[in-house]
Amino acid sequence: MKIIPVLLIQVLLTYQAFSQGLSAFMNNRNAFFVFDDSVKKEIDYLKPQNFKIGGNSVAFIANDKSFKVYQKGRVIKVNDGFTTDYTVTGNYVIMMNGTSLHVFDNGVSKLLVRNPGEYVASDSIIGFADPLTTAYYVYTKGKVQPLSSDLIANPIRIAAIGKNLLAYTTMLDSLIVYYHGYLYPQPVQQVTEVKAGKNMVAFKNSYDGEFKVFYKGLNYVLETFEVTEYLVGDDLVAYTTQDRDFKIFYAGVVYSIGNFEPGNLQVKDNMVTFTDATGFFNVFYKGRTTQLVQYLPDKYEMSENSVLYLSRDGRIHLFSFGKDLELPIENYESLRLDYDVLRVETSPNQFSFHYRNKAY
Repeated sequence: MKIIPVLLIQVLLTYQAFSQGLSAFMNNRNAFFVFDDSVKKEIDYLKPQNFKIGGNSVAFIANDKSFKVYQKGRVIKVNDGFTTDYTVTGNYVIMMNGTSLHVFDNGVSKLLVRNPGEYVASDSIIGFADPLTTAYYVYTKGKVQPLSSDLIANPIRIAAIGKNLLAYTTMLDSLIVYYHGYLYPQPVQQVTEVKAGKNMVAFKNSYDGEFKVFYKGLNYVLETFEVTEYLVGDDLVAYTTQDRDFKIFYAGVVYSIGNFEPGNLQVKDNMVTFTDATGFFNVFYKGRTTQLVQYLPDKYEMSENSVLYLSRDGRIHLFSFGKDLELPIENYESLRLDYDVLRVETSPNQFSFHYRNKAY
């Protein structure tokens, strides 16, 4: 394990994970299909017992109870019914096969630990304890690395997990960030709250009250006084100061949005949504604030680079990759947002898909 001093500037290549544009559906015959980046493919002729959609895969328990994963254009049978629980992330499928924790990564199923203690998982990183060895490990980029060799002598507490990192505290009350194979001890004591995003950790402390962030290997002091509210996304943190200044730190730059307390503030992935002092519904995306409608929608949903919302007359709007579109669809059965793919069930078992501002 490599340890990097806080003041050392280290240039790292960020592990990038991009959604393929995946969704799934059953047709009139109950055959199981995927929508894969504009292409429709049948992956099973029978309806699965259940399925979950990740950033680069569709995992499902088939009708015969076998566990399968669709990834990179092909279906892989992982096992014959040993999976009792599973979850999907941007890059991984994480499975409990009986009492063993497995990960399906890049077409291969790997055993991580038998009878695991607590474990946490995000897009590109998994943290887990091994009760047998009393050690704590991280799995990322296809490899397992020890984080603590002895949890009894050196107990750690996972404070937050982001898509590419893990933040934890030690018995000495210090905060350490594991990021791309390196350990970054943070210059802070008496940490009271920690939140993490893709490449970012934001934290409050009771020692000096400063509001600080770790971002891609560097440390920033955003405010010298304690903030009243903050939420963390992929490469951003939205917060309000004690003077009611609403700000967003994004990609190393602080954007001053206005002197007001944002209403209905939500942060997810690359998106920030909020209502301003006039009640207008806004989205902040990649350094730009866009006013969407002059009221808070009754229903809206965020994912990755997209915001799905309904206008007061029930029309479907999709803000995606910086563009706001009203879909020419008046009647529909259901809506589902999978990462950046919007699935619209226009009538029973009939679907249209909307991805990167195109309709299919």
